[in-house]
Amino acid sequence: MTFKTLFVALFLWIFVWNFNSAFASVPPAPQPTPLKTIPQTPTITDPSDLLEYLVSIPNGEIDLLWSNLVIDKYINQKTDIEKTYRKVEAMAAVIRKMAGDNATDLEKIAAIRKYIYTAGYWNDNQPFTYDFDNPQGRLAIHKTLDYYLTNKKGNCVSMPLLFLVLAEQLDVDMSLITVPTHLQIRYTDPKTGRSVNLETTSGANPSRPEWLKTQLPWNDRAVETGMYLKTLTKQQMVAEMGTTILQRLYGEDKNWKEDIEVSVVILEVYPQSDIALLHISKSTENELEDVYISKYPSISAMPSDAKNKALSLMRMSDIAHQQLVHLGFKFKKRLQVDTPPNQFLQPNLRNAPSNPALTLPHIQTPTFQRPNDPFGLNRFGTNQRMDN
Repeated sequence: MTFKTLFVALFLWIFVWNFNSAFASVPPAPQPTPLKTIPQTPTITDPSDLLEYLVSIPNGEIDLLWSNLVIDKYINQKTDIEKTYRKVEAMAAVIRKMAGDNATDLEKIAAIRKYIYTAGYWNDNQPFTYDFDNPQGRLAIHKTLDYYLTNKKGNCVSMPLLFLVLAEQLDVDMSLITVPTHLQIRYTDPKTGRSVNLETTSGANPSRPEWLKTQLPWNDRAVETGMYLKTLTKQQMVAEMGTTILQRLYGEDKNWKEDIEVSVVILEVYPQSDIALLHISKSTENELEDVYISKYPSISAMPSDAKNKALSLMRMSDIAHQQLVHLGFKFKKRLQVDTPPNQFLQPNLRNAPSNPALTLPHIQTPTFQRPNDPFGLNRFGTNQRMDN
């Protein structure tokens, strides 16, 4: 072997050894996190059937983000469920890195707060804020996740829901809680059982019920009965999400029949829902006015079938009112008027039990709506999230 051949062989050996050593020191490329399989979007078009399907999913199998997006798609057909789902997943991935490896629940919650409310590269230096120009969400679409993610301006529905579904993506167990006209989220430490309520319209800072009660007054009985400040199950959270459908049906579509039917579905899993009970009371009024009072001079002039349906609506309204009273709902004071109320179809509320064990009858009539307050239903007022 010549010197030249030996030199070339040695060079090649050194090159191969260095090449193998270099690659041996490089860790294998990280495998991408497999995308979660998103459930198939139901093809149900009837709103009450759609919500009934969503709340029938067992608590342990409910995907809150997906459920909320399915409801959003009913509100706005342009909603791309998979695209928005992946967008929230990507947000959660950034938050997971911000929280660090082996982060505790509280560290994850702190990272969610930072991502949403503090300007930084993670949110393109545009934090999410409360929409002071449209705080109540005039249209149902204003409460959807797509609208909030696009505009970064939210309200007391979209803001807690985004925080909730981000926590779900990070495996932090949180719940919605309700108070009059408002939603908050609650974290309960699984080890100690201690809970903290977070006000997502104000930086997700801890909020004491005593302070909140000074802003949104309620009766103590409403807490005792579970109408307010109750830790909701996942099925009940999905039912609460369904109240945005009620806003669409009542405030925009004027579809009283469907409004009542969706309200009944909500009450089947969340019997203390003040919003659902209020919607039943108002939509039965509207259906009575549109279908019966406007067409017949008196109840005696009604055909038998129409009379039975009108009486069914009256019973539903009466039961909804009694249930609100039983649960501790705080009614607004009725305005005094010079003329007596319309006595058409006036039910007898004087002898109603003070503490009834009430259940709403299943809707069997095809129509429902409102008279000019024939049985004093203006007692409900108009400020209790009827357009929420």
